Amino acid sequence: MASNNAVYESQGSPDLLSEFDQVVARLAISRSQGVFRYRERFDSAALLWSSDLSMLASAFSARGGVDRVQAERGMPEIVSKFVRLSGHRPPLHALQVHMRGMRLFVEGGSYLTLAADVLEPLENPPQRRVHGIDMLINRNIYKCIFEPSKSFPSTFNGTLNREFSERFQAEFEVSVDFAPALRIMLEELEQKVSRPKDGTNQKPAGSPEIQRVLESVIVR
Repeated sequence: MASNNAVYESQGSPDLLSEFDQVVARLAISRSQGVFRYRERFDSAALLWSSDLSMLASAFSARGGVDRVQAERGMPEIVSKFVRLSGHRPPLHALQVHMRGMRLFVEGGSYLTLAADVLEPLENPPQRRVHGIDMLINRNIYKCIFEPSKSFPSTFNGTLNREFSERFQAEFEVSVDFAPALRIMLEELEQKVSRPKDGTNQKPAGSPEIQRVLESVIVR
C-alpha cells in the first residue's frame, strides 16, 4: 500500500479474548459430542505450513469462478502480505482482514496456519467516511489502514473515532461468528498432520482426509 496512508489502531479489553475463548470452548464440547458440524460458509480454505506459509492443502468454491491453480499460488502471498501489513511480528495467533469484496480469516497454530475467505458483493457498500482495510489482530487489536481525504481533520475528531469504534465492534462480532469453527478445525488438523522433522525440509504431504475437512466449510 502507498506510503502516504494513514493508520488508526486501538486495543480492546481483555474481556474480548475471554468472550471469544468461551465461544470456542462451547463449540469444542459440542464438537466432541457430535452436535456441532462445520458449515459451508467460506469461498476458500487453505492449510499452510506456518514456517514459510507454503501450501499443504486447499479447497475452493466454484461460486467465485476462481482459477484453482492461480489461487493456490496466490494464497500464501496474500496471507504473507497481510501479516506484514498488520505490523505485528509473526507468529500471529489470529488475523482478520476486511476489504471491499472480501473478508479473510487467518488462524495460526503451533506449526500449521489455516486461512479462509468469504467473498462479499461489491454493490451497496456501507456508508462510511473512511474507506480502507480493517484488520483485527489477535482478536482484540483493531487497525484500519486508509488513504486520508483532504477534507479530513489533522487529528481524528469525535465522528471518526466513533466510526472506528463501531467498525472495531463489527469486526469482533464477525470474528465471534466465523472464527471459532476455524480455530477448532485447525486444532483437529494439527492432530492429523505430523510436525515437520527439525533440521529438515521434509514435510508430510496432504491426505484425502485433510481435503475432506477443508471442503466441509466450502460453499457449494
